[in-house]
Amino acid sequence: LFVAVSNQPEYLDKIYYGASRIYKSAGPEAIPENKAAHKRLCEELSGLTVDRSFGEAHSPMESEIGGKTYLLDENAVGISQLRLDFSGDEGSLLFVMGGVEKELRFGMGRYKDTLFPETDYYDDVITRPSGRKLRALVTASWTSENRLMIISEICDTNIGALSIVLEFYDGNVAIEMTPSAEAMLGEYKGIAIGKQI
Repeated sequence: LFVAVSNQPEYLDKIYYGASRIYKSAGPEAIPENKAAHKRLCEELSGLTVDRSFGEAHSPMESEIGGKTYLLDENAVGISQLRLDFSGDEGSLLFVMGGVEKELRFGMGRYKDTLFPETDYYDDVITRPSGRKLRALVTASWTSENRLMIISEICDTNIGALSIVLEFYDGNVAIEMTPSAEAMLGEYKGIAIGKQI
């Protein structure tokens, strides 16, 4: 919780106050069970959502580009082709990177709890690959009618974020990938352009 609000100074005093009250009231004995309070807490928590939209959830462009394949010019990221699919409030980015097909699923204007399509990022030991895909929360919004932004936040044994901006125009696509992480996601940094086939 502290990390979530650390960039919002107006909440810090409240967090510190709450944490100090909890710390001062904590003792060695377990507190008695309170079923009514537990039920209220569960009801409150089940209704909470995180608004991760930063534009519009949908654009008319989806019907033009959905299911279409784009061949990319040679680029630093090594992505040779990509395709976007949309279905209701979800979507997926399918791409070929280094000759390997990968898929990143996302929510439209909301988070989708999914897996990031890499298995060689470290797990609990930095030098040891996990051998599995890491959990990620991924969201997408249209920042303009023809510009889609996808943000993937890896939240597993290690953390990182990847911003993907795709801009569509006259059967072409421009893509910019910007990672923010230590010891991973570096291969996803770069810009590419391509054409619909």
